[in-house]
Amino acid sequence: MRPVTTGHQRSNYGIPGFFTWAGLFPRCYNERSRFFYRYGGRGIRVCERWHTFANFLADMGEKPDGKTLDRIDNDGDYEPGNCRWATAIEQRENRSDKFRDLTGGTFGYLAVMARVSSKTPSVKWICRCICGTEKIVSGSNLVPTERVTRLTRSCGCLGKRMKAWAHYARLGTLRKATVDI
Repeated sequence: MRPVTTGHQRSNYGIPGFFTWAGLFPRCYNERSRFFYRYGGRGIRVCERWHTFANFLADMGEKPDGKTLDRIDNDGDYEPGNCRWATAIEQRENRSDKFRDLTGGTFGYLAVMARVSSKTPSVKWICRCICGTEKIVSGSNLVPTERVTRLTRSCGCLGKRMKAWAHYARLGTLRKATVDI
């Protein structure tokens, strides 16, 4: 193992696992972080000991190739007894939404029909839009729209409808209640 200094010194940047460690803090403490609702919003924190990279490195060791940091108990904090280096497949099996069946749920204009079997770490779902089109969507994009706004909400027809409505609004004619695509 390489000699390590404490804190955020430049010498830590080349050590495997440094950016993994640094990425823990925004997701757990920064409400403006894209994934805060999955971590800090659920009460997940980083243990006080790991607020220093040297301690994290001493407890976890350097990041092995092809592995990422995984919490064994998804509702537990980032702490020595609850973390391991795991492959993407191992992490998929340990996800908090693993047991959440989205079948029958609605997200925007999409209704989830069934899970698509996949060998990739990403869970995919076949969804039917209100216009009748079926589309395969990643599970990470199926989030209630009041939490995150920039996700998959339709098969693409929503964007077409919005453009058509904007066009009619510019013309000053909103005679039709709906716009055919």
